[in-house]
Amino acid sequence: MGLLPQPRLQNKFMNCVKEEISRLEFELSEAENACVSLQQLRKIKTRIKLYKGLRKSSKV
Repeated sequence: MGLLPQPRLQNKFMNCVKEEISRLEFELSEAENACVSLQQLRKIKTRIKLYKGLRKSSKV
């Protein structure tokens, strides 16, 4: 039997970034439903933008 190819470090990084973006988007939707303060919503949105920037900048 052949071995399954191991994901490269960049692929692992991208998967972690995508998972974090998904988690933050879920957290944002939950926060909006719970009527959290605007400051908290801005913090979450800023973190999402940061991670989306990481995702774009790491593509070659």
